[in-house]
Amino acid sequence: MSKNPFVNALVASGYIGLTELVEMNGKKVSRFKKVD
Repeated sequence: MSKNPFVNALVASGYIGLTELVEMNGKKVSRFKKVD
């Protein structure tokens, strides 16, 4: 981790955004699978 707290906050928010995207994509994929 960087010594700069601002950079740490940006990195943390970036990881949170990535996990949210993955969860959204997972829900979309499961929906498509149910349709098939």
